Amino acid sequence: MNDPLIQPAGLLARPIEPLHPEDSLHRAAFIIRTTVGHVAPVTAGGRYIGVVSESSLEQILAEGIDLTNPVVDAVVSHPTIAASATGAEVLRVLQSSNVDQLVVVSQDQQAIGLISASDLFPRKIPRPVPAMIGGMATPFGVYLTNGSVSGGVSRWALIATGAVMGAMFVLANVITSLVYPFLPKTDLMSSFGNNVLPYLLFLLQMRLFPISGTHAAEHQTVHALERNEELEPDVIKRMPRVHPRCGTNIAVGFSLFSGVFLGTHEWIPDESFRFLLALIVTAFTFRPLGGLVQWAITTKPATDKQIQSGIKAGKELLDNYAKNRRVLPSPFERILNMGILQLFVGSASVILPVQLISDWLQLSIGL
Repeated sequence: MNDPLIQPAGLLARPIEPLHPEDSLHRAAFIIRTTVGHVAPVTAGGRYIGVVSESSLEQILAEGIDLTNPVVDAVVSHPTIAASATGAEVLRVLQSSNVDQLVVVSQDQQAIGLISASDLFPRKIPRPVPAMIGGMATPFGVYLTNGSVSGGVSRWALIATGAVMGAMFVLANVITSLVYPFLPKTDLMSSFGNNVLPYLLFLLQMRLFPISGTHAAEHQTVHALERNEELEPDVIKRMPRVHPRCGTNIAVGFSLFSGVFLGTHEWIPDESFRFLLALIVTAFTFRPLGGLVQWAITTKPATDKQIQSGIKAGKELLDNYAKNRRVLPSPFERILNMGILQLFVGSASVILPVQLISDWLQLSIGL
């Protein structure tokens, strides 16, 4: 990557069509409004004579001057830089002149374009990034996919993640079954014990276990990819832990809808009204509540190792996408890449045997 600070200003400048003295103030305003800078150079006989700026247009409006008048009524002086000057010289002039942009002029005083501090930053080569990226946190690291290609841990890790989450679900229900007899015998507490307590215990495990840190690293990596940021530890750590497309939002939305619809049957006997109420409450609250649950429960600050796992998954996803972005997967391949099927298989491999054993032993653990 070439260093702009050693390149000539003429190469770095943003081209702009100069105004002519006979052009109207209307055209000057249009050029400034729709092109690359806050000023528009004016040339007479091919030679630079000044600029029309936002401040000079402001003065024109304040004085009530006819906007069909020529731009010469609004021309002001503005710092310039030679096209042969280096980026480093541009930077020094920008600092000393206290302006945001310089007019780049050729040896014969023609206005070539404008240059700003942002033009002195190294230009990154655009990389192909998937339009929609999803992911999953596992005990073994981060998994990322766009449904066509993936990066990070293997699909076996996704099955193992399902098994871990199934075990957490079983444990939450076992604890609930042990606590339930000691709860007050009221309809409200009965509903709490049956419908709310297992999910709270499941979420508590999510917060306590390391997987919540990996979940944060997954979100932060996806944010960096979507913003076309560098996949570097310091960059990833600055990214938000909350992501609007996280499955937590869906789970919160489902819980909200179920809670309102089922939990208000004693006060609102009309089923249609309860359904509408549940729908409205869910639609307006599931995203902010889902974000809160993500921040407070299902994610926590990632460790350096977890951040590195996210970076590895992100780089592998980009490499695979660059090689196979024109490959269209079948619907089954897309489902397989998303990881939901593996998660279901893993959780079922734990929950179903426990359910069969509890039924055989006539144990009530609420599965």
